[in-house]
Amino acid sequence: MKNGSKLTVCTLTVLMSSSLLAQMPEFPGPAPEHAMLKQFVGEWESKGECSGGPDQPPMPNSGKISSRMLGDRWVISNLEINAGGHEVTGVQLIGYDPQKGKYVAVWADTMMNHLWQYEGEYDPAANTLHLYAEGPNFMTGEGTAEFRDSYEFLDSGEIVLTSTVKDDAGAWQVIMSGKSQRVDLR
Repeated sequence: MKNGSKLTVCTLTVLMSSSLLAQMPEFPGPAPEHAMLKQFVGEWESKGECSGGPDQPPMPNSGKISSRMLGDRWVISNLEINAGGHEVTGVQLIGYDPQKGKYVAVWADTMMNHLWQYEGEYDPAANTLHLYAEGPNFMTGEGTAEFRDSYEFLDSGEIVLTSTVKDDAGAWQVIMSGKSQRVDLR
């Protein structure tokens, strides 16, 4: 290809790209609800306990959590937890979906094959985020159950996590609880 032809092709490519970019819609900015997610940001140490099952004592757990914002819309948390002698690594992504009017989240870890998908709401009066999901029923070992993870943000810079499962009577039963203390603000 001659130099004149190369220049023509390059010029047309630049003009077409500029035209396409000019036609791209403007994406909306973050919703006011996204600001709440910044409460998760930082390095955390956590301690708690999880249910050992019916007629079993609770198992202690402890670990570290590292949370950062992805832009102004998402918080990504990486967790390393020792639960009853089992090392578990997990990743959580939480954001707000203005079209649904709900907080949305996903959770994956090294303990199970299930990808947890959550939706929920934030209660500003209690400074608590409630996320709901359907997942494997640990109590019976069969089928699925409804789960709720609640994150209460305390003025002391701590987060209290309470994980519950809905029993056959429709009551929420605590399966895990713990407290995370911020050790460093990222």
